Amino acid sequence: MKLAYILLLLLLVPFLSTGNSPKEELNYSIRFGLLKGGVATITTSCEQKDEKNLIFSEMKIKSTGLAHSLYYLENTYSSVIDPITCLPEKSTCNLHEQGYEYFDEVHYFQTDSSLFSKRQGWFNTEGNMLEIVSLIYHFRFSEKLSGFKPGDKMNIVFWDGNKIYVLQLNFSGFEVVKTGAGKFRCIKMEPVFKAGSAFSKKAPLTLWISDDSRKLPVLIRLNFKVGSVKCELEKF
Repeated sequence: MKLAYILLLLLLVPFLSTGNSPKEELNYSIRFGLLKGGVATITTSCEQKDEKNLIFSEMKIKSTGLAHSLYYLENTYSSVIDPITCLPEKSTCNLHEQGYEYFDEVHYFQTDSSLFSKRQGWFNTEGNMLEIVSLIYHFRFSEKLSGFKPGDKMNIVFWDGNKIYVLQLNFSGFEVVKTGAGKFRCIKMEPVFKAGSAFSKKAPLTLWISDDSRKLPVLIRLNFKVGSVKCELEKF
């Protein structure tokens, strides 16, 4: 009986790592400043490739209505993630922002602390690497936030589309956030700005993650080539 129980747990590991479900979909509304005009989704599923279990996570962001006519935005980010380490093995970004277009595919070699971008070439760094989609997944399922306290900081080697740098995120405290999906007590993670640097002018994202076992990304503030948007959780 004990052996059967262990085997069952092993079979369920891929599904447990994606929130106790083979596929999860989070739906968001988008705000451009005070203007509401867009939708976003984050989908996460377990897939098998070459007899290996992998996590596929994708974030799609699209402007709609009046906002679409003022500022066209249709971006897709995807990441193939190792469910054990919660680190990316491959990512793609396909960007369409008000006349600006960009596509890239990146392969990560975590044990060598290097990556290869089809657009930018090879990069070497120190430590494990994350990009925008795997960063959200990593916070949710890697247990990195367990025992984290307000004021604590975390250094992350971050791939930001065409460059790599150390992103320092600060646990700035708890905030209650109300969206269409309900009211949530959230952990707020935001970048530490460094005066006089290019990083002080652009931060990739600020995250509000529900302070419960689900670790839902309730609110996400993203910066793009022109301006920034807020993604507010509406349905999950």
